[in-house]
Amino acid sequence: MVHHAQSSILDSHPPVCQAKQHGFVRRVDARRTQRRSRYRTGQTMLELVAATTILAIALVPALKLTRSGLMNISQLERSELSVSLCVSKLEEELARTAATWDLSPRAGNFAAIGRPELRFTVAKSDAAVDGGSPNSLAVIDVIVWHDEDGGNDLDGDETHVRYATKIAKVISYEYESTIH
Repeated sequence: MVHHAQSSILDSHPPVCQAKQHGFVRRVDARRTQRRSRYRTGQTMLELVAATTILAIALVPALKLTRSGLMNISQLERSELSVSLCVSKLEEELARTAATWDLSPRAGNFAAIGRPELRFTVAKSDAAVDGGSPNSLAVIDVIVWHDEDGGNDLDGDETHVRYATKIAKVISYEYESTIH
């Protein structure tokens, strides 16, 4: 019976757990722990603010890198288009000059392909001072630029592409152009 009496005394006290903290054994009331965990089902406001702050601090540099990457891609595409148009214009002027030995300068834009902000100038010369030889060797110089201010002239701060070449006057070029 004594054994039964001890059992009833233990049942009347609240359940006790032992928690080891900093090397010491501490008795904890199990009902109190259950009650505390029942009310704490989510995160505290302080934890949410701290997590949001950490995420914001991490995202700002990532967004700056993304924005600068997109700007670089745009600049690269514009540069590639300028190079392509400059080479195309140079080849066009080479064919025109070979056929007719027309050394008159040209200027314009690429509105025909939907890019009026891109402009070009073509300078041709057979003068010795420019690297040519009168009536036998001409220099063709093509510049394509993005006319940012709309002034129709190349300013020092506007990006541009420049290609130049030389062409010799050959009778067969002129003859071929008149036959076809």
